[in-house]
Amino acid sequence: MLSVARKCELLKERSLAISHSLKFTDLEANKPRKIVFSDCDDGGVSIVNRHIGKRGAKLTEMEMKFGNDRRFKLDDRFFENFDDEAIDNNETENERIKELTILSKVLGTNVFDFGLNKAVKIRSKEIVPFSRFDPDDAQHSSWIHSRMGKVPNEEVIF
Repeated sequence: MLSVARKCELLKERSLAISHSLKFTDLEANKPRKIVFSDCDDGGVSIVNRHIGKRGAKLTEMEMKFGNDRRFKLDDRFFENFDDEAIDNNETENERIKELTILSKVLGTNVFDFGLNKAVKIRSKEIVPFSRFDPDDAQHSSWIHSRMGKVPNEEVIF
């Protein structure tokens, strides 16, 4: 009998220990958590509209080309490439203008630039009929005098 009573006591102690531990785990689960870092903003997510202005229009256009595919997610790194292209276009245009001025000096004629296709046209009437100017040659001096008579306000380039 003693052993049966002892087993009943052990069984009651176990059930009390289990209920006691379950009671405290429920209390800890309902307890508010302590904030470890005060500067942590897990809940404060800020949403930025990236589709504003010229850059936003370019971004929208690029996203439409890629069909809003997740693999081609576009972010601010793509804006840097657009800025570089704008600078490169400006540098290219300046270089092209310099080269056209050099070409006009070498050819001795005016070189014109037309529109978007950037076709170059040389006025054939004003091409110098000689490679070097010789003031002793009558044809050369007559050409200069005729050129001065046609365009008195323009600067004559030799």
